[in-house]
Amino acid sequence: MTTNPNQMGLLNLAINLTQTLPSNITTNQTETSPLTITHHNTVRLEYSVTMNLAKWGTAFQSTVANDWYAQNALDGLSYTCTHTADQTDPWWKLDLMKMYSVNRVTITNRAVCCESRINGAEIRVGNNFSDVFSNPVCAVVSTIPAGATYSYSCHGMEGRYVTVNIPGDLRVLTLCEVEVYGEGPLLKRTFLKLKLKSSWSLSDPAVRVQLLSQLQSVLEERGFSDVTLQWTQPPEQEVKPKEAAPAKCAVRKRR
Repeated sequence: MTTNPNQMGLLNLAINLTQTLPSNITTNQTETSPLTITHHNTVRLEYSVTMNLAKWGTAFQSTVANDWYAQNALDGLSYTCTHTADQTDPWWKLDLMKMYSVNRVTITNRAVCCESRINGAEIRVGNNFSDVFSNPVCAVVSTIPAGATYSYSCHGMEGRYVTVNIPGDLRVLTLCEVEVYGEGPLLKRTFLKLKLKSSWSLSDPAVRVQLLSQLQSVLEERGFSDVTLQWTQPPEQEVKPKEAAPAKCAVRKRR
């Protein structure tokens, strides 16, 4: 099941996910506290999150052939594809439902038959729904091998609609998967702060990499394979003094 970012805040999502971290890392949730590891060291973990925006969108295409519908490019299955009829300037269009700053678009080509049909396709990003050819071009696909996935950088182009079209007469457009990564509502400059207790020292770069790797595994187990984690800055560490033991009250014996 796909989680819409408008339904669950990313901060709460991450806190919930860390409840299943490996045994050498435990978690405690507070509203504003940073990460805490053993020996009273305090570490603040900040990492940015980018997600596949296409999963929350609705797809359309100029025509349909063989019951291969536009939404097939968003189902996560590389063997189900879209398919237009032979026509002039066929297109596939994705409505992201909100305007985003698009960083990159990935396309998976058909594995069996006709891989050259994708040659010359144009990727567009913009806000014009009715005239798909008026939106600016992000990239032009020269070729994608059969079954391969290629990524195209859009350098932060802004728009609500992502379109793939092929100029020319008697052309067929087939897409097996399309993913769109970028920033926008609830995603732009998103930082997650968690409170963890660990025996590891996060001053070691290798350990920090391993921690994010384990967090990534937890996300993937929950179905978020399209989330990218990275440190925005090295952890800040400070020593927290130990709490003083409570004073014992003297007890008088009755005579």
